[in-house]
Amino acid sequence: MPPRPALILLVEDDAVLRRLFSDALKTQGFRVEEASTFDEAVYLFENEPVDLAVLDVMLPDKDGFSLLRFIRKKRQSLPVIMLTALNGANDCLRGFDCGADDYISKPVDIRVFLARVKNVLRHAPAAPSKPTEGRGLPLGNGCILDTQNRELFLEPDRHIPLSLREFLFLSHLSETPERIVSEAELLVRVWKQDAFSPDTACIRTLVSRLRRKSDGALKIRNIYGQGYRLG
Repeated sequence: MPPRPALILLVEDDAVLRRLFSDALKTQGFRVEEASTFDEAVYLFENEPVDLAVLDVMLPDKDGFSLLRFIRKKRQSLPVIMLTALNGANDCLRGFDCGADDYISKPVDIRVFLARVKNVLRHAPAAPSKPTEGRGLPLGNGCILDTQNRELFLEPDRHIPLSLREFLFLSHLSETPERIVSEAELLVRVWKQDAFSPDTACIRTLVSRLRRKSDGALKIRNIYGQGYRLG
């Protein structure tokens, strides 16, 4: 099976420029996910197997430097390029201080832009492999919980970052996959709440989010009146 084309997260609030850069990337065979705000970018970053991020600095909600810092907390090795009209030396240095792999000032020749994207990808760390035995907990249906990288691995090559609570939830279910785990137990073990707390909506919200992240591949059963189990 040939390797899948790299998926690029393109964050640019100017619709015309976003289309220009997106179309140029697609002509080179890349897949592109587009965002115009910080929040849109975070959602795509957390739910798509992004291989490289291209970030504008001037966004309508938060700036691109904040987005870069957020990304670096989650994925240290993800290649990131800053693409911005802020071309001062201090802005460039700030980008590198936040963890950017390259800093491109606009306007930029589209050929130069594409060349620098390819260069950053060429020098990027190899994509994480399937979790090896000892650090991967099978969850069924081709899903593996990667305990080292705190990710959900989906066959054949998709890696989905997990929040700490999502990770703890799946870890607890995978300890005894045939057992039904009660909502009270989950509240205590995962949410650190009182077992008799009436607020169990947080569990349903988390389960829905995990199903959505995995495109339905992750099978979590809600046994009415009893609790949750895998399968």
